[in-house]
Amino acid sequence: MKKEGEMENELVLPGQELGVEEEFLASRNTYLDNGIIRATVFGKVIKKDNKIEIDPIKAINKLKVNMFVLGKIIDSAGSVVFVKIDDIKIANEEYLALTDGKIIIKSKNRDERIERPCGLNDIVLARITDEEDTYILDIFEHEAGVVFSRCPICGRAMDVNNNFLECKVCEYKTEKKISPLYMNIDEINKFLNDKNVEILSSSSNESAEHKYDDRRRHFNRGFNRHVDERRRGFKTHHYFRGPRNYNKV
Repeated sequence: MKKEGEMENELVLPGQELGVEEEFLASRNTYLDNGIIRATVFGKVIKKDNKIEIDPIKAINKLKVNMFVLGKIIDSAGSVVFVKIDDIKIANEEYLALTDGKIIIKSKNRDERIERPCGLNDIVLARITDEEDTYILDIFEHEAGVVFSRCPICGRAMDVNNNFLECKVCEYKTEKKISPLYMNIDEINKFLNDKNVEILSSSSNESAEHKYDDRRRHFNRGFNRHVDERRRGFKTHHYFRGPRNYNKV
């Protein structure tokens, strides 16, 4: 139970439930929905003096396709493994995981010799390959895979021995898709920053090229329309600056 006057800073999405009318008064950037208080904007929730409001965050940096992320395996169902993705900071900018991710185990690109490439509570380094209702993650690339794992029997952190993870206490041994950055926190952080900066820069350049192509196509359409109409002798507005009407040729 929260004490009166205590403030919280929780990130919430528009429409997300914040509390009920009996407990709080709806305040700035909130609304009532059948007695339930919901957020109208993305931002941080502030609860104080029995009032609830949202301090909006204008810019949202979402994780993007091809970015590498860290996450914890929280569940599995058949050939699908569910991952709680961490928010990450890239070049002093925070990127938010607004939803969970999933790994499709039965992938054509994976090593079929590894029956279960990751397990419950493992920390994995993965690349985002697609966005649906959740992020689709790939851990079968060279740098990706399990970066931390505990023994399911005694709970000790497991060590790498060739292509296996093993516990030196109870001698439990298992084969997983192990990242070459296993348990190397400094190298993991460096890889996430450098690789994602490279990916984001490449994405920005591609976007700029698309915008240029769009402008060029728009220019060409306007120019061709102008030429066609000129030939047909229509009176029309010029696409460019200059005389607005043409006389019949």
